[in-house]
Amino acid sequence: MTKLASPASAELAASLRGAVMKLSRRLRSQRVDESLGLSPLLALATIELREPLSPSALAQFEQLRPSSLTRVIATLEERGFIERQRNPDDGRQTVLTTTQAGRDIVRAERERRQEWLAHMIDSLTEEERAQLSAVLPVLRRLGSAE
Repeated sequence: MTKLASPASAELAASLRGAVMKLSRRLRSQRVDESLGLSPLLALATIELREPLSPSALAQFEQLRPSSLTRVIATLEERGFIERQRNPDDGRQTVLTTTQAGRDIVRAERERRQEWLAHMIDSLTEEERAQLSAVLPVLRRLGSAE
């Protein structure tokens, strides 16, 4: 049986979740190419990070259903962001790799979000920036907890 969190921890968890979700939404709204949906963009970033990647591995990483996976891959191929290649270990299978255009859009999207966040951090007071720096190790620890 799982131990229930204390009321104070539950309240802090709700506040933290709300703040993180709001920041996440704001970051996602900072887009270079708004015509590319969020699912294809996230899938493209995963392919770029882990290439070559099989379609089934992509589905697992992105938690996509087969019908969604088919649409995402088709969108990325049509836009020239990925290519299918024969798996060098098993010629019956294909793997996905990013094209230069795919790498460029992933880089541009990351840079846009980074720029927006850096601008927002610039608007903080020195004390707020110090508080943010101090909490980063805790946030990293929470993010890597199993």
